[in-house]
Amino acid sequence: MLKTRQLPRIRHFSSAAGMCAVATAAVLWNAPTATAEPQVGMSFRHEGMRTFFPDERDAGLVRALGLLPARLQEIATHPSVGANLGPVPTELFPLIGALMFDPARFVLTLDGLDPDTGLPAVAAVLRFENADEAGGPIGRAVVALDDVAPLPLATAEHHNFPGMQMAGTPFGMLAYGGRESRQGWGWELHFGPVGDPDRVLGAMDKPLGPGVVVAQGHIDFAALTPATRPLIGMASMMMPGQNLSREAVESGLLGARAMSAEFVSGFSEEISYTTMRLRGARAYADRLGLMQAALTHSDLAIIPADATAAFASKIDPERSWSEFRKQLVQAGIEQEVNDVLNQFRRQVGVDIERDLIRALGDTVVAYFSDSTGGGGLLSGVVAVRLSDAEAFDRAIERLSEVAVAAVADQAFLDGPIAFRAAREAWQESAFVTLRVDGLPLPIEPTIGRSGDWAIFALSKSAARGAVEHDTARAGLVRNPAFRASWDPSTPVVSMSFIDAQRTVRDGYASLNLLGTMLAGFVRSSSDPSVDPGMIVPTYSSLTASVQPILNRVYWDADDYIMHTTTDRSRLVHAAALLGVADVGAFVTGLVTGSAITAGIMEQQRSGMYGYPTRSYPRGQWERGHDDGGREETPQRRVPY
Repeated sequence: MLKTRQLPRIRHFSSAAGMCAVATAAVLWNAPTATAEPQVGMSFRHEGMRTFFPDERDAGLVRALGLLPARLQEIATHPSVGANLGPVPTELFPLIGALMFDPARFVLTLDGLDPDTGLPAVAAVLRFENADEAGGPIGRAVVALDDVAPLPLATAEHHNFPGMQMAGTPFGMLAYGGRESRQGWGWELHFGPVGDPDRVLGAMDKPLGPGVVVAQGHIDFAALTPATRPLIGMASMMMPGQNLSREAVESGLLGARAMSAEFVSGFSEEISYTTMRLRGARAYADRLGLMQAALTHSDLAIIPADATAAFASKIDPERSWSEFRKQLVQAGIEQEVNDVLNQFRRQVGVDIERDLIRALGDTVVAYFSDSTGGGGLLSGVVAVRLSDAEAFDRAIERLSEVAVAAVADQAFLDGPIAFRAAREAWQESAFVTLRVDGLPLPIEPTIGRSGDWAIFALSKSAARGAVEHDTARAGLVRNPAFRASWDPSTPVVSMSFIDAQRTVRDGYASLNLLGTMLAGFVRSSSDPSVDPGMIVPTYSSLTASVQPILNRVYWDADDYIMHTTTDRSRLVHAAALLGVADVGAFVTGLVTGSAITAGIMEQQRSGMYGYPTRSYPRGQWERGHDDGGREETPQRRVPY
């Protein structure tokens, strides 16, 4: 038999009105509904943060995160900080740990329309596991917040679960508190007519993916329609000229034939994975801009085998442009944009739609690689397949001429500085490099065409490396890490790939820096024994086994699927991302440089190192004399 523990009432009724409110809500709680089996409109489940780190290489990170609530409490209750913050309930800090580490489940159901109110009969249950009879850290935090709340809820003992409190709200019945289920004690929040919480929560018992599932969720837009349709209707009334309900139906977000969405995250013995599935999305593919054509071998062949990170996707530029124009019409600014485009065509001689948009083809790729610049930021290349190469050539030539003429008119380029568009040809490929002669600029944007591909790069060497790449012998499919993870039997419309074994090397230093910062933060300033130890393992330990990051987008019958696989270690995953194009080093340098600059500016503003401040209080001035007589001069400050 399931049990609950009767808790002291959090708040007694302060008025007859409060008693009536709860009584009325209790009646509505048990109001009959239209259907025998409620539909699950939304659900979510996670098994706690510790399950997100299954790999032993992440043990130091888990230890540090576990110390975070206590460290925040130590900071907030320190006299030097508490004087500014005021009294903070100490129960809030264990709450942070509970929200992070305790497994949780949430389910929202709809059971037709309430016959008394005509509104959708919505019910929801949120449960956190690992609580005790008093509701655990969450229950104690709720009691503490209720004690200091200026307008606490009028509550009464739950009529079915004595350990829980219930309160009437303008939107429905609310109940909260500790309850013992088949899994043990937990803290729950109920909204609406929840009859059997265990039955409602049972909707999350079935895992949506293989291996060990650590998180999963589900949204059924068809089931939610009775609740969302009135909201969308009211939003349409506030936006004249727009029928949001019709647009939602056409996009598969409303109606009996609407889509549903699922996501699941888990891990196996070798990898972690995340999958997102849009069920029934093919019927709305055109409306949502979901491509259906698959990438070909030649699309991937243009990416070098030594790519450290790569992206490829099918595109439809004309359809995207058409959807953009529709948005302009809805926003009421189509005429203004047309005027700008027409003026651009007259002055420049290039029609954006006819000369550029229609010249683009159906595929775009982007990558960083060793052969185009050592894998760093300046090795980046973007390539777009062309449907009309000659039109593209004419447009680029005209745009470069206009850019040079426009910049040359600027006064700051007078004298020994010149802006030029240098035209070159490499292996029968024509390119234009925009450069400033006479200034030490670190980039040379280069645009051109190689065969039926348009090439864009931030450096001439990257563009030339892209042209010299042998698509017949050294494409991405020859990368060992990519080939080991790639399934050629599944046609994909989009993919992204990171060679983690390569990028972890470049991201390790930044990751170690972040780990050191986190370790320093969670160490106690009063208890030296509180120490998470080394958060980031040594480089050799971290890279003992590294899996690449691969994202694939494909169709499974009528379902649209986005599937990502990566290493089991979250630290390996983070280092791999930080190492792409040396982004970690770039951000670290940017933050460090900003901090140093801010410090110098503050020192100068405060008058350190003998520099005068911008303004001086009267008390900081003194009488001084120079050869001309008397004048007031500011005191000079020195750093010692």
